[in-house]
Amino acid sequence: MTRFLSVFFALGLLASPAAANECMGLWLERNAYFANKGYCFGSALGKGVFGNSGCHTKSPQMSSSETRRINQIKSRERALGCAAQKSRWSAAEVRAYARRITEGSRPAPAPQQRACSRQLELIFNISAQADIDPNLQVNGPRQVYVSTYPSSAYASANGNACVDGVYSYAYSVEYDDFFRENPRKRFTGSFRVGAHHRSCQIEITWHNGSTYVNCN
Repeated sequence: MTRFLSVFFALGLLASPAAANECMGLWLERNAYFANKGYCFGSALGKGVFGNSGCHTKSPQMSSSETRRINQIKSRERALGCAAQKSRWSAAEVRAYARRITEGSRPAPAPQQRACSRQLELIFNISAQADIDPNLQVNGPRQVYVSTYPSSAYASANGNACVDGVYSYAYSVEYDDFFRENPRKRFTGSFRVGAHHRSCQIEITWHNGSTYVNCN
């Protein structure tokens, strides 16, 4: 019990005003200082909560900071009238209180990370004789880097998080003729990449913007 309360005391949780019973928390913190120094308790409550196994002194030596904190606790206990409350406590009740607060202070378990792709390659192929605009835009759960070439573009994403999810794109195409007189056509769309997909090829029909996605 001493080690249990020592951890509790080290976390600075015992005297929190938010505790269900501030007087009980103050009493626990104050006496934890003594228990950690090997103090032999004389009261039934002290023996019942901390025990005297391994105790070796009735006059423990406290540091100046410990003495200052103990005096602060005593002052707060007097202001709250804790002595009247303490007379009604049982050792079992105090131990249960300490256990509840300690268990409530434990950090929540870290969420398990689901397995998923951390690297993604997107290959945009533009059908027929068309050039892709260098201003291809791809948005998704991860930053996507785009390199453009005649009739195709390559987009890649990687990082410390999943890259699966919904990706959207916007692009412009134009006829690949000598004079470049034909107006550009701009298309937008979206597609989903699954958790286990590493590479996706997106086939785009330039004249109507239809998209076919094949991932592996």
